[in-house]
Amino acid sequence: TTAATHQHILIVDLDAHQGNGHARDVARDAHVSIVDAYNTCIYPCDTAAKAGVKYAVHCRSGERDATYLPAVRAALRAALAATSPALVVYNAGTDCLAGDPLGVMSLSENCIVERDELVF
Repeated sequence: TTAATHQHILIVDLDAHQGNGHARDVARDAHVSIVDAYNTCIYPCDTAAKAGVKYAVHCRSGERDATYLPAVRAALRAALAATSPALVVYNAGTDCLAGDPLGVMSLSENCIVERDELVF
């Protein structure tokens, strides 16, 4: 377990939907932190799960590259500086691409590539 070894895990959730499942699962585990960039205007809007996300990037419908990338970059830098994780788990969803009817964001394909390069 992470508590036994005192190593930190960072979950990076960059699809358009709030990562409420893992946020609820690890909300009380001091050895796990979450960076979650999500559209606050779409499902699931889980207010209770927000407590489990230490580095939240609140996006909106129609979010564009110019505001998204700097916000994600800042959240990642803050999380990495504060945690020095032994493991990073990355949910690299693409429902935030322009034209996706579920994510309702407007990110370009180039933005998604840059986003992934920030994580790796």
